Amino acid sequence: MAKHLNEWYTEGLLQQKPEAVRSIFSEFLPPVAAFVRANSGTDEDAKDVFMYALEVVYRKLLAGDLTLTALFSTYLQAICRRHWLKSLRRNKYDAGVTPDDLVVSNTMGKEQETEFSENKERQALFSEKFKKIAEDCQMVLTLSWTTEMSMEEIAESMGWTYAYARKRKTLCKQSLIEAVQSDPRYAELRA
Repeated sequence: MAKHLNEWYTEGLLQQKPEAVRSIFSEFLPPVAAFVRANSGTDEDAKDVFMYALEVVYRKLLAGDLTLTALFSTYLQAICRRHWLKSLRRNKYDAGVTPDDLVVSNTMGKEQETEFSENKERQALFSEKFKKIAEDCQMVLTLSWTTEMSMEEIAESMGWTYAYARKRKTLCKQSLIEAVQSDPRYAELRA
């Protein structure tokens, strides 16, 4: 039945059948919207992310480059999650110093300001090393740290088994820790 549903959704999207497209929107947009809202987004952001994901799927279908090994809904939601989390990271790093940082900086003493500055340097080091680990590592760690998703849900969204997801998360975390600790700045920031 899942294969039949996958075909119904993919063929309906490819052929732009109104009933299939309406069904995709009514069934799959609400959970995407809930995820985006739970992660600092709006309903408009969710619609943008959803449309982006549909475009990705549609282009892959047109190119004949899509073989679903999971449910259509899982695949679509994984694209949405990845795209939203990537845009959050991009916005966070593009922003640099926020107005909140300036307010905090203006209201603290020298000792607190030094501590605040060191924390920013630690965060910058972490962010730099985080961007350099494998994309699937970034995704699994981001999902496990910033969402309410269980490891079972993360495994499903990534198209992995539960056991592999747990092992991959552990290896990714270890890789990130080693990258941070091997940087010369780490020893200075720890002192």
